[in-house]
Amino acid sequence: MTVQFIKVTKKDRVCYAPVPEPVEEGDKLEIMEMKDEALFPPAGKNARISLSRNPMVFVKMNDGFQRILMKHILYVEAGGSYCTLHVHGMPAILVSAPLARVSEHLDGEYFIRVHRSYLVNKLHIESIAGNFLQVGVVAIPISKFMKKKVLGSLNMLSFSK
Repeated sequence: MTVQFIKVTKKDRVCYAPVPEPVEEGDKLEIMEMKDEALFPPAGKNARISLSRNPMVFVKMNDGFQRILMKHILYVEAGGSYCTLHVHGMPAILVSAPLARVSEHLDGEYFIRVHRSYLVNKLHIESIAGNFLQVGVVAIPISKFMKKKVLGSLNMLSFSK
């Protein structure tokens, strides 16, 4: 397989991002969106890349790991010591970890805990009615204890008479 590199320059730092061929236009846009957060390490002698700002996660599947973009994860459902990741355009992925551990790896900018059994990607919330969020065709319950926090974390536009 031939590998191309995209050279990205920011201030005095240069980074090369490998891009496998063939590349679709959407893939190049993904890489360009990632350049600030993922490709450039912060300045400093002992600087590290912040994993919480990384817009992707690698999930163990069969004999390897599959890259999944955070924005493609619809929601995560807990089931005891396991979780199910529901990802746009993919079959559900069973992860051998409790929800609390999975949530540590998912960016808080995207995800919010709405119930003791659910983490939801805010980008995929279509509507809210009563104590339920609509994510695609699935109605996800909102805990009465978490409802105020959930509503407060969303960009809500409402008018009072």
